[in-house]
Formats: sequence, structure tokens, C-alpha cells
Amino acid sequence: PPPPPPPPPPPPAAPPATVSTSTAPPAVFEDLDEKYARGELDEEAMLKEMQATLGDPETNRQNFQAQLSGERNAQVLAENPAPEGFDLDGSEGELQGAEEDLLAVQIAEAENALAALQAEKDVLALRRKQLEANAERARRRAEDEALAGREGPPA
Repeated sequence: PPPPPPPPPPPPAAPPATVSTSTAPPAVFEDLDEKYARGELDEEAMLKEMQATLGDPETNRQNFQAQLSGERNAQVLAENPAPEGFDLDGSEGELQGAEEDLLAVQIAEAENALAALQAEKDVLALRRKQLEANAERARRRAEDEALAGREGPPA
């Protein structure tokens, strides 16, 4: 029998990683791989399909750099200003607000701890009363048994 035909050439190396706002489902890439394997797409057509799905690598690279540099954040903050009285620039007011929030949380935690300690104290007091009552009953029972033993059996 003749040898099997050689496998199709592997797909081209993936372009450099880029950031894109679109997210293509894996099925899109599987479809491209299948078309490439069947010879329906050449390398250039496959790259064009991928760019249509993922976006232009250079544009994606520029967007990523703008995000890294903080330029994008500045633009978003300019378009959507913070509510009045709320600073996002790391000023004293913002830090003071964060410190106050932290203190409020710490106070609430301490109050919870105090409430837990008070509840534990109440439980211990009730258990002490219960133990004292049990001890008193046991003492009376022992006295009653001792008296009954001295008097002897009833005639």
C-alpha cells in the first residue's frame, strides 16, 4: 500500500500577544484551523481573518500602552468626574476618609469582640449557678441518705 499523505503544514506562528477589546470564542479559531488544514485559507487570508476577529495588532499594542501609562485612566476620569467632595488624587481628604473608614471598621470589630466577651461572661455565670445548684442538690441527697442510714431501716 502507498504511504499515507504527509500531514498538512502547521499553522503559522501566532502573532505577538496583543490586547483586544473583542473576545473571539474558541469555535472561531477552530473553524479557521479547519479551513487552513483543508487548504481553503492561505496564510495571508488566515491572518486577515484573525485580525478581523482580534483587531489590528498595532492598534491593540497602542491601546495597551495607553492603559499601562495611565493615559487611559486619566481620560476616563476626565470624562467621568468623581462626585463632589471626593478626591481621587491621593490628597489628604481621600487619605483621611480611608483612615476614618479603617477606624470605623476597627471600632465595629472591637464592639463585636466586647459583645462576644459579655455573652461569654453571662454564659459562664449561668453555668456557675447551674453547677452550684447541682452541688447543693447532691449535698442534700447525701445528707438525706446519711440520715436514712443512721435511723436504720424502717420497722
